Amino acid sequence: MFDEIVCRQDCTVVAMDISGFFDCLDHTLLRDEVAGLMGETRLNGHHGTVWKNVTRYSWVESEDLDTVLGKKRNGHSRVCSPADFVQHVRGRKGGLVRKHDQTFGIPQGTPISGLYANIYLRTFDREMLAWVGRYGGSYRRYSDDIAVVLPLGSKVDHVVSIVEKMLADFGLAMSVDKTDHAHFQVGRLISAKAIQYLGFTFDGSKVLIRPSSLDAYRHKMRRGVHAKLVAAKGKEIPSFQVFKREVLSRYTHLGKRRNFLKYAYKAADVMGSPEIRQQVKPHMTWFNRAWEKEVAKVYGGLVVGS
Repeated sequence: MFDEIVCRQDCTVVAMDISGFFDCLDHTLLRDEVAGLMGETRLNGHHGTVWKNVTRYSWVESEDLDTVLGKKRNGHSRVCSPADFVQHVRGRKGGLVRKHDQTFGIPQGTPISGLYANIYLRTFDREMLAWVGRYGGSYRRYSDDIAVVLPLGSKVDHVVSIVEKMLADFGLAMSVDKTDHAHFQVGRLISAKAIQYLGFTFDGSKVLIRPSSLDAYRHKMRRGVHAKLVAAKGKEIPSFQVFKREVLSRYTHLGKRRNFLKYAYKAADVMGSPEIRQQVKPHMTWFNRAWEKEVAKVYGGLVVGS
């Protein structure tokens, strides 16, 4: 999309977000879309079984498990033991298992949820493509994130209103507070803010990771460091003897595992944006400050070694 903005030079871009996407998928519309994709009028066999299990799903609240089995219930990485499941979860009078009995909504974490969600909006996608095509624009959607690029001067409120009405036909609503837009002329941003889409911002010349993503990364780093130090203190390990290797691997460029820094570096390469590397260049400073602050908070003093 950013490349298209550069090529068009003059355009208006509107980015929108579907509210509660997976929670609002109408089961009947989903069934009809899946059947229509296969050239059938109804779902039979395995396809029908999968649809039923995804739309009539069950779950257990972790708080209920904590109440019945205690918080130290998940030894060996299990949610609970098979015996506890039979006796307390499934076999308990009244049961801890809750069933989804609404006519809409599917769980977000199953292997097929993303595929179902995309199939659900096949007709919507075709209608959107036809609508923006009449105005010489383009349409993109990644899961619940929608973006349209239209000729400069297009009325943003009108665009949002049209998309809202089209989504309503599919039982969906728009997160109005997450709607973003920007105007470009001769390839340069002429509105107050750069456009945001899929975690990135673009002002006509450079692509950056959006500030809220960096804030979330730093917050997650502080929480991870805090948890590490609390666990060490619980084992009566002095602050200067706590090893940093694990948290360094998780939150800095020193790790071999996939982490936010690896994501940022790859994004910089794919987007051709050295500015992204500049954004995360101070990450070791962020880490060291987080370590010192959390040591002071957990141990009541500053670190004197590593």
